[in-house]
Formats: sequence, structure tokens, C-alpha cells
Amino acid sequence: SLDDQKLLLIESLSINRSLIYEWDMKTKQRRLLTPGDQEIAYRSAHYLADHEKILVTTDSEKEFQHLAWLEPSTGKLQALPLKLNW
Repeated sequence: SLDDQKLLLIESLSINRSLIYEWDMKTKQRRLLTPGDQEIAYRSAHYLADHEKILVTTDSEKEFQHLAWLEPSTGKLQALPLKLNW
């Protein structure tokens, strides 16, 4: 996090499944932010400045990795609507 109080950790269980945790530097506790019972892969995670959302890359509901928002308070994942003009 920008205030150095929290750290995002990605645990890769397989090529198709990973979990994102939030580590609290003060309490030394980790909290699972993503569903633990689904085959979803995450490859990167970064806090946004407001700490209300995390920008992730994931293959959730798609065949390939894409950008999405993760709300740490609810675990809600929402794909970013990107329009690319090739």
C-alpha cells in the first residue's frame, strides 16, 4: 500500500488457480481477498491511491488475462471495460 501498512501477496496454486491475500504489517495477519474455491488465476495486483480498489490481472470469466478491479472490502471483481481500436 502507499502508506506501507499493507502488502498484497499472490499464492499460485497452479497455472489456473491463485489467491490474493492482504498482509497487515502491523498485526502480522493475512486476509484472503479472493474466492478460495474457484479456478481463477491472478498474475498481478496493485493498490490504487484511494485504497478502495485493487487493480488486478485475471482470467476470471474469460479465456485470457485481462484487467479488473477488486474491491478488498467485499471481494467483488469487475472487469474493466476497455475499447481498443486496432
